[in-house]
Amino acid sequence: MRVIITFLSLLLVSTTTVAAPMQGTFTATQECAAYQSKNKLTNPENINTKPQQQYQIHEYLGDSANPTWLRIKTTASHSAMRWVKAQCGTISGASLGTSNSSKKQQTANSDKGSCSTRGNYDSYVLAISWQPAFCELGGKRKTECRKLDDDSYGAGHFTLHGLWPNKRSCGIKYGFCGIVETKPKGFCGYPKVPLDNDIRQELNTVMPSAKYGTCLQRHEYWKHGSCDSRDANGYFAVSTALVQQVNQSTFVTQFIQDNIGDKVSRKDFEQAFDQSFGRQSHKRIRLQCRKDMLTEIQINLPKEIKDGTTPISDLLKRVNKSRQGNCPRYFKIDQA
Repeated sequence: MRVIITFLSLLLVSTTTVAAPMQGTFTATQECAAYQSKNKLTNPENINTKPQQQYQIHEYLGDSANPTWLRIKTTASHSAMRWVKAQCGTISGASLGTSNSSKKQQTANSDKGSCSTRGNYDSYVLAISWQPAFCELGGKRKTECRKLDDDSYGAGHFTLHGLWPNKRSCGIKYGFCGIVETKPKGFCGYPKVPLDNDIRQELNTVMPSAKYGTCLQRHEYWKHGSCDSRDANGYFAVSTALVQQVNQSTFVTQFIQDNIGDKVSRKDFEQAFDQSFGRQSHKRIRLQCRKDMLTEIQINLPKEIKDGTTPISDLLKRVNKSRQGNCPRYFKIDQA
């Protein structure tokens, strides 16, 4: 009888050391090593949790009410699933097992493969919006549109839609390379993006949605920025610097601002762009219009962009031609 009891005790102990599925969010409260193997303490790329950063939980070890280890999804380029000590943060929204929706998402992610792998891009697209047209055509209820007037930055400058790491073989499906795997119902449903104050201020200038709290920056980071090789501060530092380059060019300060409220020819528009950014540079941009109004310019850029200070004219020399977009021969530069 004693032998049987001892065997059963060992069996019960062993089951607590087997990883079990858990869904939820782990918010780091301190910097801790994220191990590929917790037994061997291997940590490729020296990945550590960052305080206030949120991570998706996939498995746990120990008591489900008080786990000792958690397996979370990090932004590591290789072996993104890592083990961290549970005492390094707090757990919220935890549920045991794997839900059907999670299983479907895991299947979808396995199908995506390299299309959701951080740092696996081969180029960029810088998408910049013309805010007056965006607001008139569908954004009137947004706070940033209600605040838009002639004195607003967005009334006379392009605003940041996003900087999108691209991969040719994935098309528009390249994205969601971090802890967030699907788009929530609204942009503010994404986790907050940890940013330094100076970067946040720069972003508030060129992205009205970030300034007025409608959370476009969260979508852009978790969908696109999570695939970038930089952290959130680096990603948005480059993004804002590139937008400012465009807005400080004569293309904007002369051609665009001189024609606000008027229709322009596509030919004149392209010539003005070439005068600022180099011969034939307009063939590297895609113009988007709705109801004969310019809404966005999408600029092809190469994979190697150091810090946003390299002249866009030089970057455009290193990329392929773009599709022309849907703007007609004449279109309007809308007024706030």
